[in-house]
Amino acid sequence: MAVAAVQYPGREDRFTEATIDDMSRLLATLMTEFQCDIATRPYSLLGHSMDGAIAHELAVQLEAQGMPPRHLFISGRQPPRYHPRDSVVHRSSDSDILAELRRLNPRNNALVESPELAALLVPIIRSDYRLIENYRPHNTPVIGCPIDVLAGRDDPDFPADQACACAWADYTSASCQVHIFPGDHFFINQQRDAVVDTVQQAFLSSLTPCTKR
Repeated sequence: MAVAAVQYPGREDRFTEATIDDMSRLLATLMTEFQCDIATRPYSLLGHSMDGAIAHELAVQLEAQGMPPRHLFISGRQPPRYHPRDSVVHRSSDSDILAELRRLNPRNNALVESPELAALLVPIIRSDYRLIENYRPHNTPVIGCPIDVLAGRDDPDFPADQACACAWADYTSASCQVHIFPGDHFFINQQRDAVVDTVQQAFLSSLTPCTKR
């Protein structure tokens, strides 16, 4: 099983490129890339936090184009009906954005302790918040692949009890399972091996037909 990571503009080796802060534009860009790369083999999508919303929207569009994923993994992200519509972090000061990151995970104190690092990363983080806070989910079709929900037990933005309510089940005609891991919003880093094992096993199981549970 091969893993391919999506690298958005403005990050890592694309650091010099302008960020994309609009969901529709980002999805259009991703659709172009995916249509060239995935038509011939089974694949799944995984997105964490903001990327969970992006992965879901992308799965809907790819299925509409006749290229459905075999599995969708949503990590640390509430379903569209619970998308927060009054969040305006992207309009905040740099210090308030850093405070928000500390709220999600105390390990982000490193940004505060390194003004040079914060100066590089805060504009990118602000762009991400602008994208997700201006995003307005519409009534989307139910997709045909299983959805597995991954959540951190102590995530303040996607509490375990909300994840266990399995509201994502309404967005698939197949199965929906919830996996709770120790950790906060960034559990996906803290529990990397366990997350990889869970995703791998679920994806392999999705290669056989399944029904809604």
